[in-house]
Amino acid sequence: MLKRSSISLRNRIWLGLIVGIACATLILTAGFNVLFTVETSADIDRELIERTDQAFRLLRAAPEQARIVDERALNQLPMIWVYTSSAVHRPGMQRSAQAAADALATSSHTSRTVGDEWLRLRRTTRTINGHKVTVIAGLMLAPYQRFREIVLRNSLLLMALVTGAAVLIGKRSMNAALTPVRRMTHTVSAWSATSSIERFGVTAPTDELSELAWTFDRLLDKVVAGLRHEQQFAAEVSHELRTPIAALIAESELALRRERTSEDYRAALKSIHRCANALAETIETLTALAADPSAAVTSTCDPLAVISSTVTSVTSQLGHIVPVISVHPHGTLPPIGVDAMVVERILTPVLINSCRYGAIRTSIDVEHRNSAIEISVRDDGRGITADEVETVFEPGYRGTAASTPHGPSGSGLGLPLVRRVARIVDGDVFAIHQDQ
Repeated sequence: MLKRSSISLRNRIWLGLIVGIACATLILTAGFNVLFTVETSADIDRELIERTDQAFRLLRAAPEQARIVDERALNQLPMIWVYTSSAVHRPGMQRSAQAAADALATSSHTSRTVGDEWLRLRRTTRTINGHKVTVIAGLMLAPYQRFREIVLRNSLLLMALVTGAAVLIGKRSMNAALTPVRRMTHTVSAWSATSSIERFGVTAPTDELSELAWTFDRLLDKVVAGLRHEQQFAAEVSHELRTPIAALIAESELALRRERTSEDYRAALKSIHRCANALAETIETLTALAADPSAAVTSTCDPLAVISSTVTSVTSQLGHIVPVISVHPHGTLPPIGVDAMVVERILTPVLINSCRYGAIRTSIDVEHRNSAIEISVRDDGRGITADEVETVFEPGYRGTAASTPHGPSGSGLGLPLVRRVARIVDGDVFAIHQDQ
């Protein structure tokens, strides 16, 4: 179940886009500055090592001590301290730097930062022909600090520009992607209110939008099919109820036309009662099938008992126009796995048509074939042609036998309902033309 949000989908995507881009650029900027700091520190160490190596190349070991070969060249090297057993070479630096170098020369550490990260010192100790020599190289950090600040400031500025540009581009892309969706939803809403035949006409989806349009088309097809099904079902139900209602009206009018004996009134009331029961059973069966089709196949019934009840009901409804109806069972007949009222609702319209369009005889054959009960209703009337074996099950169609001037009236909805009810309970109804 979808939860309703006060923020629209467009705004949620917009906020998510801003947060995502901002987080991504912030992580990239932070990572870049960390890597830059690490590389800068490595460059400082390499510079100090290079200066230390240059200082050691200016030293030479004598038998009694190590001494400086070229004092002038050593003085040209910036911030170099040389500690030997007999002398110390110091550059001209502040006292704090001198004190820090002297302390580092006698400590176990290899590097030290002086002050508020303005000077880096690195100590290297080597033994030259048995004489211990310590060289300390220093490097001012102010240029590196300024460069780091420039890089940080520019990277933050670049992050802001990239974030803004990405957000603007993302917004335009989002609008370009969602605008067709909004247009499609408005179009579908207009179609559902004014028309049921309009479609997008997408046959094979190629992307998300075409797939959405294809889904809308299929959904509209299902909605229209459902509406047509409901309309057709209502028409078929009204047709199914028309016969017992007409019988009720006819019996009541006949009873009220003139004074009758009590026996005549009792017979009329019995006929009205039978028609009312048939009407109630029809309504109950159809509503039950519409609500839960599976409930009809949870019980069984005796085929001959159902056929006998159907014949009695049809005889009562049609009265004097009923031809001779004969039932012919063949072999052993197992129970039908469908509720008796459903079977009767299937047989009644078929038997009524056979009686109306037949001449003087209608026969019902019942046999067990291929794990199913087959009930065949035959009459001696005009029958149907080979072209009508399927069209008679189309709603509103009436066969050639009904098109004659004296043919029975009807709406062409009985047989379609019969087939639909039969198929709901895993059965079926077929028509056979007169030459078969």
